[in-house]
Parts: sequence; structure tokens; C-alpha cells
Amino acid sequence: MPDDVKVLVDNDRVRVLDVTHKPGVKEPMHSHPAYVSVNLSDTKVKVTTPEGKTTEKVRKAGEVSFSEATTHAIETVGTDGSHTIVIELKK
Repeated sequence: MPDDVKVLVDNDRVRVLDVTHKPGVKEPMHSHPAYVSVNLSDTKVKVTTPEGKTTEKVRKAGEVSFSEATTHAIETVGTDGSHTIVIELKK
């Protein structure tokens, strides 16, 4: 795990990650099972799929979202960095 990702819980049902990125941080291509994300800060990221398609996403502090299993690369493009709790669903 990178230094800016902390595992808070990891059991047979969920893995909970505390992800804090400074502006400009690029996460390489990686995969998640279905997951819920809770934004603790306003966040702007660029998401790249394995096919090379990119989209920018803007999330507000307090916003909660669900995503199906995915593979992507993430770049923090906002000026304030990001802080997100990611709850990966194993079952």
C-alpha cells in the first residue's frame, strides 16, 4: 500500500481504505471490487480507464457514491488534494 493509503478494516466482507492524496498525485492502473466512497474533502480527479478513456470528476465533501467493480488510474488534479474513505465490498 502506498503511504497515502491506510487500511482501516480488512476482513472477509469489506476492506476500508483511508485515501489522502496531495495535488498532482497519480495512482497507477488498479482494480476495485464494487465499492462505496465517502468524500471527506472537495475533490477533483481525472479517471483513466484501461482503454485510455479519461473523464474528470468533481466531488464535494460529504458526497457518497457507489461504483461497480472497476479498473482505473486516478490523478488528483484539484488544487487542494483529496481525502476519501473507500469501502470495498467483498461479498
